Amino acid sequence: MDHPIEPTAENLWEDVAGRLRGALNEKTFSNWFSEVTPVSVDDAADSMQVTWQVTIEREHGDKPCCVAEWIVRYYPADVVPT
Repeated sequence: MDHPIEPTAENLWEDVAGRLRGALNEKTFSNWFSEVTPVSVDDAADSMQVTWQVTIEREHGDKPCCVAEWIVRYYPADVVPT
């Protein structure tokens, strides 16, 4: 019997990062996504919530100019009204 693999923050990010790398040039990926770290994946009744930690650094700066948590909720296609 096959059991579906529960998504972890890390393997979800590996999949997303791979798709982004394929769609973007390396400089763009590096500038916008190299400092994104997956924190958690939580199931809700009708969706999946992913929390990311994002650090944005200024070129030649000695400290980040922004550190934040980015929370995104993903809904399956059949839940989103058309």
